[in-house]
Amino acid sequence: MPQCPSCGTELGSDFGMVACPKCHAISVIDLDGNIQLDELPVNIAEPVTDPSEQPLARQLLDELTEQSPNGVAELPVNIADPVTDPPDEEMFREVSDFANSTVSQGRDGLLVFDLVVSGIDSRELREAVRESITDRRFMWDVREVMAGINDGKLVLKGINAIKATVLINRLKGLPLELHWQQNSIIS
Repeated sequence: MPQCPSCGTELGSDFGMVACPKCHAISVIDLDGNIQLDELPVNIAEPVTDPSEQPLARQLLDELTEQSPNGVAELPVNIADPVTDPPDEEMFREVSDFANSTVSQGRDGLLVFDLVVSGIDSRELREAVRESITDRRFMWDVREVMAGINDGKLVLKGINAIKATVLINRLKGLPLELHWQQNSIIS
């Protein structure tokens, strides 16, 4: 086993850079087992723990002490510690609600439509609209949709392009006014 060239203590390693466990001298052991003492003086037995022993730290400490009105060094304090102060949940509720919605997944495409059907003024037209929206593929609660008719107007928001096209084609032969607006799910 190689020995430290400074104090003669066994090093415990056969290759590489090794610190002596007794005197903390750094030695380099090459592939042939030759030991060379590192030229840089390193004292790892006594690490510098007092920042005032370091010139730059001492200078900064002196500047802070001089700037303070009571002669005591005051360091700036960060009040919002990200580790201990979590962000307010209300702040992110809208983002969270959108992220958890089925619309954000884009399952029905990136475009959605708001469809307004006006002129539902008679019992016959109301029944015709009911028949047009009664299709299990729409996956709508027909009673809920029909309950949304106010003053002869039905507003369907956020429906996908296929549902909007099918419904418009079913309603276009009736004496109703149809208006729609295309929206992107990311706008």
